[in-house]
Amino acid sequence: ARLLFQKKLLTTLGMAYCLKTENDKALELFNSVLQLDKNDHDAPRNMRYLETLMEVADLKAKADKNFSMGSLEEAKENYSKAEKLDPGHIQVLMNRSAVCLAMHDSAACSKDCDTAIDLLSSSKGKPKSDSSACALANILHPTPCTKRKWQVILLCRRSAAKQLSNDLRGALADLELAKGITSNDDDVAVESIAKDIDDLKAKLNSIKTQDTITNS
Repeated sequence: ARLLFQKKLLTTLGMAYCLKTENDKALELFNSVLQLDKNDHDAPRNMRYLETLMEVADLKAKADKNFSMGSLEEAKENYSKAEKLDPGHIQVLMNRSAVCLAMHDSAACSKDCDTAIDLLSSSKGKPKSDSSACALANILHPTPCTKRKWQVILLCRRSAAKQLSNDLRGALADLELAKGITSNDDDVAVESIAKDIDDLKAKLNSIKTQDTITNS
């Protein structure tokens, strides 16, 4: 019973350090669990998951820096490396979609947005991989408020990608979805999205008018 209590305490402390992004300390604590019980099954899974997460974070940081400096190809490459390590990392997918949009690659942008939106819309909003069975993965996922904000960003970005490919009706549908899930407290986002919707409707009406004139 004492061993079980010690293991549980160390694991809980390790997870708390993960939430504070003090990952090195968390790894030490998970390793301490193994020192107490070499047959423990959870500690190695937590350590592998955290080590992957740390590697992904390093690649994402490099990609973020590339993006901020306008090095789009390098940014996309590093985001892609990170995505291979953790296909369900929402922020990696979100940022790569932004790079693709900046590169005017509407198809790639929409694909990343689709994947991220599907993950956020799933029951737990976590990666569909073996890592989801890890206890640590169960606590390191976005809050409902964060998920909603990310969904709004992704829908607006996918709308921009659809506008690049002249799918204006699809773009309008995404903006209306985004407006529907935006918090009423976020007045800036609501007003911005509403304006974009009005602009798109005006554009669609203008095209419809031009078609009518041309066909008359």
